[in-house]
Amino acid sequence: MYVLDIVSYGPNKATKAHHAFIQFQIRVGEIGGRKQFVICKRFREFVQLYHEMIANDFDPPELPLTGPFMSLWLVWNQQSALEYRKNALQKILEYVNMQPILQEMDCFKSFVGDCPEAKSGYISLSQFRRSIDIENPKPSSHPV
Repeated sequence: MYVLDIVSYGPNKATKAHHAFIQFQIRVGEIGGRKQFVICKRFREFVQLYHEMIANDFDPPELPLTGPFMSLWLVWNQQSALEYRKNALQKILEYVNMQPILQEMDCFKSFVGDCPEAKSGYISLSQFRRSIDIENPKPSSHPV
């Protein structure tokens, strides 16, 4: 079984073809195990997991506010709006943490994915780059 918790959030790196979006960095740890890794998920991936839980007769906490009001809140006070969203999504993850049957389902496995060390072949570090920053921050080499 896994324990998931949101450790931070921030924008992805935007390119000319794509706008920046917010990614939530989620620490995934095995209960009783030493393996931990960090995954990055967008809000829409939480929405997909939420709808799959509902379709499978689970009763997770409500998703955070969406729509025009949320868009205005993000423009007006982004930090406050993102903290609200992070806290609401963390409640959903806490629900998932208490559901061993849910963690055996494909929707959960798809959301979490495999531990980076378990993947064979080419691994894109773009998803896991932020985990290095979270797990092992490098000290500054320049005096302040």
